[in-house]
Amino acid sequence: MQTAAGNVALVIVSHSRALAEGVRELAARMGGPGVAIYVAAGTPDGGLGTDTEEVRQTLLQALEAREAAVLLFDLGSAYLSSTAALELLDEPFRERVVIADAPLVCGWCGCGGGLRISGRRKPVKKLKRTEQLVRGDRFLFR
Repeated sequence: MQTAAGNVALVIVSHSRALAEGVRELAARMGGPGVAIYVAAGTPDGGLGTDTEEVRQTLLQALEAREAAVLLFDLGSAYLSSTAALELLDEPFRERVVIADAPLVCGWCGCGGGLRISGRRKPVKKLKRTEQLVRGDRFLFR
């Protein structure tokens, strides 16, 4: 049986494989077993950085498995690699990707938890800095 979260994949783009894997672990715990999380991180030689082709391939894998993908990244140049990778995808694939404007760890884990609750793309798309409140250890969605 597929959970509601089975509709959407999270794609984490980070300069650091270790950082991305740590965030994947946190997001998976927040989202539960039905949330698919994909990682494109680091350079091919194991260094810090991002690789546009790896991001493109990771997006394609996520979109083959799920109806939509939420793309999250750690720094501005990861955003640039992500948007470049999106431009390389055919339009039907691009339409199924949402770029989240969310803070690093809170955003990734919030998306995981949001998918657990809804499994739909619309609530996750609303995850923007202007619609978030962080108070103490609670992450609140409007």
